[in-house]
Amino acid sequence: MLYDFVIFRMERRGGISRYVAELARRLAGVDGVETTIFAGLHDNDFVADRQFTRGVRLIGRRSRSRVARSSLGGGIDYAAMRAYQYIPPRHSIYHPSYYPRAIRCPRGTRLVATVYDMIHERIPEFHRGDPTPSRKRALVDAADLILCISETTARDLTTLYGVDPARIRVTYLGAGSGEWHARPVPRLAIGEGRPYVLYVGRRSGYKNFRMLLEAYIASASLHRATALVAVGGGEWSSEEQGILKRAPAEARVIRTDADEAELQALYAGALALAVPSLYEGFGLPVVEAMREGCAVVANATGSLPEIVGDAGLVVPLTDPGVLADHLERVLGDDVLHGRLRDAGRARASRFDWDSTAAKTLAAYRDVVGAG
Repeated sequence: MLYDFVIFRMERRGGISRYVAELARRLAGVDGVETTIFAGLHDNDFVADRQFTRGVRLIGRRSRSRVARSSLGGGIDYAAMRAYQYIPPRHSIYHPSYYPRAIRCPRGTRLVATVYDMIHERIPEFHRGDPTPSRKRALVDAADLILCISETTARDLTTLYGVDPARIRVTYLGAGSGEWHARPVPRLAIGEGRPYVLYVGRRSGYKNFRMLLEAYIASASLHRATALVAVGGGEWSSEEQGILKRAPAEARVIRTDADEAELQALYAGALALAVPSLYEGFGLPVVEAMREGCAVVANATGSLPEIVGDAGLVVPLTDPGVLADHLERVLGDDVLHGRLRDAGRARASRFDWDSTAAKTLAAYRDVVGAG
């Protein structure tokens, strides 16, 4: 199997690069299976960690140079990988990590696409000028097999692109590395013993973090008794800074970064994970949170009802007040909080990377056999 560099150029850490790295490393342990990641010039934590990708053939190196991040660096990677694809022995499967700007697949190699979501098509107002939909469509049209990471995404693909359901396999994502190393919650300036609401990932656009920020600031129950901790997503935007200037003195809003072990500890120690996103194709932080016994309050849209089920509070978040009300419920009801923690752990046990890899390998073998 050959996985390309596209997503590893796009993100240092993220759900998609995690998914591709997990597939490659878990399939590398299967007899008769060889996996290669052509990572090119990248700055991705997963492929840079040779313990994480042990057993995977890795082509490329980590680089933070200006050239590596430029369009010239991307062009070099495309040209190098195209040449590599035609060097014997050729791979049975070429599985792009994201949606490449050009598709080259040697004869005899089966092309597999993963469609992660249809967010660009569902809410295009947040993605004007983005080439992702056209590149996605080209890959879907050319693919011998399409994997979707949720039933929601599979239905969207059928509805919006008219794809025959027989071409699609659903392979849910997993959560965690399969290893747990207990460590304390990172020290944050929130006050000892103060509960906190957690947010994880990018904050702009359809991610709708602004709703959570407004909800927290407007709710006296929340900003007096809890902190709001946002993990990842870069520095505060000018819009966020403007909102924060209106925050009452009692409010504690913290932005931080965290490695995997620190994030696990933050999940485990949180009052709740808030997910106000306007649409998701899976929602990996939701499963990561439930796995650590963190209550989830999520918007009832996209794949979130499918993934969370009845193990969290999944409600239409029509305005900040609705979100605040449900976070206040979790804060004020110990019985509810305990039930959500237990239900979340049970729900998360359905999603694991070994199962993702096994179902993906079965799909690979079917498409190779069909060829």
